[in-house]
Amino acid sequence: MNLSLAESLLISALHDEEGMVMEQAVSHIKKGLIGALLIDLRMGGFIDVENDTLIALESAPQESKPYTHFVWNNIREHKGEKSITDWVEHLNTILTDHKSDLLNRLVDRKLLEKETNTVLWIFTQHFYNKLEDDLAFRPERRIQQMLEGIEPSNLYDLILYQLMECSGVNKDLFSEPQAAFIADQHFEELMTTFLQICDSSDREILTFAEMICQSISSPGEAYVSQWVAVEA
Repeated sequence: MNLSLAESLLISALHDEEGMVMEQAVSHIKKGLIGALLIDLRMGGFIDVENDTLIALESAPQESKPYTHFVWNNIREHKGEKSITDWVEHLNTILTDHKSDLLNRLVDRKLLEKETNTVLWIFTQHFYNKLEDDLAFRPERRIQQMLEGIEPSNLYDLILYQLMECSGVNKDLFSEPQAAFIADQHFEELMTTFLQICDSSDREILTFAEMICQSISSPGEAYVSQWVAVEA
């Protein structure tokens, strides 16, 4: 039972005690989830970039994964018409239930428990408690252990860290300035090592993820590139 990047990002964004998306991520998480969905499609070999626009490749994602298939089909029908930034903005407009559907999916998979409170018989609030302690389903803990050198680094988690960074999740996870500085420093070291040993296909995916992170960052809060110059 593997998690998609979007599912991992959403779990990471949930506050352990409050059961809601963390404060610093509230205004960024929707675009972050869209970016994660697009990277999932790129990692699966379903989409690519051509002349600065997104194109759909021949193989289609399973129809049992409605959002990935819907987005792939949209990109296929509008080949060469939109840049990555255009697609992020477009999907941000039309995928209105993406976050809630992901949360419900995680509840159905017994990874989250949903609680509902009604205030003044009018306002309904939903809270989501994390049920799993396994690192495979607690990506935020796995990322922290990766940065500490306890867990090995890999393409998936390096990209997830970048998504967490530009979605505001890391501002809560590493809220102390010193902790944030150390996390970024350790990440740069891990990325440097990975870039020295990875193949060209991994580099292409990292480049795509970098473009996504640039696109989902808010105006005035430019995404700071996590790439480190590495000599070939």
